Amino acid sequence: MKALKASLIMMAVAALSLAAYGSASAFDLGGKVQNATKDAAHAGGKKVVENEINKNLAEKHCAFKPKSTDLTCDLNDILSTIKTQKSVAEKSGFASNVVLNVDVGQGKDPKNSNLGSQRMDIVRNQLHKKISWWDWWDESVSGDDLRITVKVK
Repeated sequence: MKALKASLIMMAVAALSLAAYGSASAFDLGGKVQNATKDAAHAGGKKVVENEINKNLAEKHCAFKPKSTDLTCDLNDILSTIKTQKSVAEKSGFASNVVLNVDVGQGKDPKNSNLGSQRMDIVRNQLHKKISWWDWWDESVSGDDLRITVKVK
């Protein structure tokens, strides 16, 4: 199923690129306009890949349990999904300039003032250390969510 999704995404990106390129070529619009059309198709393809990766990550519904460092999801499953999506991005030609954004919920526990730091350590040690192919940006946020998204530049 994942391979089928990857193939469909690649076909959509290719179709967008070919349609835009073909339109510019058919009218012989000249270098600047033709390049702008190619750039627009490339940007559209990036957005398609970015949206698909983010959709697949959002489906994991990952969060921390209240007042705990326990997660409602499996970090190995998240890592597996990211690895699969890396392949999608590579096959689409967009894997070289991706930033992984991770919002780590700090939670609140009057009995544990270090809860936020402990959660951040878990994410950095169990996920970040295993993802070396993309840039990484993490941030502490309020609440218990663990939100992982990508931005294709």
